[in-house]
Amino acid sequence: MIAQEMLVAAAAGLVGVTATALLVLWTWRWRLIVLAAQYVGVFFLVQASWPTSLALTKLIAGWIAVIVLWLASSALPAAGPKKPRRFSQPTWLTADVFPGAVLRFLSSLMVIAAAISILPQATTWLGSQDDLTVFGGLVLVGLGVLHLGMSARPFGICLALLTFSSGFEVLYAVVETSAMVAGLQAAINLGLALAISYMLIEPAEESG
Repeated sequence: MIAQEMLVAAAAGLVGVTATALLVLWTWRWRLIVLAAQYVGVFFLVQASWPTSLALTKLIAGWIAVIVLWLASSALPAAGPKKPRRFSQPTWLTADVFPGAVLRFLSSLMVIAAAISILPQATTWLGSQDDLTVFGGLVLVGLGVLHLGMSARPFGICLALLTFSSGFEVLYAVVETSAMVAGLQAAINLGLALAISYMLIEPAEESG
């Protein structure tokens, strides 16, 4: 039991670090590596409430989404030097990356502090005694919304929605166990990754 609690605590810390890193990092390769690590934390958080075989669908679907986004992003340079700029960060951020990264990091700390403050009410409302799992879900939802508000390009929006979806999945796992809902959530993640990948690749194909 103690080992399980330590594992859940480590997973909650992992999703907090990775969700923050997705906000701060700029290169798509590192962001996708961090996203893959985030799904490991989501797997262990969901495993605390669901059977391992069912929780494993979160990890597999998440990694497949990461692979799809990786392949789509890797295809961009082949279309020509101008195409990746279409999906680069806004000018006011690229002009000086450090202040933007600091702003995002401080904003993420505020979201994490807010998640800690509402944790007792959230656990009561969800009817759960697992504070760490609920905390991990709240952090993912909060940072996903923050990331969505700070993103202006399809790739960043996709990462934000995937993070938010992971947080919802963690919180839902605390409330109910459903194989059908798990499959639906996996399909949503994969569909989102495919849709964004199409948006990334389509302009390159038209110019080619």
